[in-house]
Amino acid sequence: MSLSEVLDSWFATYGNTHSTVELVARVSDDTWAVVLDDDTQLTATIDEPTGRMGLISGLGKPAEIGRERVLEGLLMYSLMWRETGGVRAAIDGDGEAQLIAELMLHDLTESGLHWAIENFTAKTQVLTEFVATGRAADDDPQTMIRL
Repeated sequence: MSLSEVLDSWFATYGNTHSTVELVARVSDDTWAVVLDDDTQLTATIDEPTGRMGLISGLGKPAEIGRERVLEGLLMYSLMWRETGGVRAAIDGDGEAQLIAELMLHDLTESGLHWAIENFTAKTQVLTEFVATGRAADDDPQTMIRL
């Protein structure tokens, strides 16, 4: 069984076992999309030659008012890569904030992938709120940190 077939199976299992998953779809030979019922979306792309999988999720565009605070927060979040399990934030060419994580394929198991998706989407939800409002959803900084 090829790596893509294995990942197809793992993504399908994730979609079938999580009630909040609206859609899991293979978009191309190396890319899958996951959409939750609250419209949280992530894209997973593999790079077989380097043995990595990237997870990426859009967080929205920071409002002009408070934009500097949001961008500073995202930069500080990226700087804490050890605490976040390597998760980082970025801004794309259109000014939309993105959350990014890398997984090593040689270490990846089905349960590990499911755990990473679950935690990555939780961080996406918290940081989407932060990008929209300029503040965390609650006062516990740990909700924004660990993948």
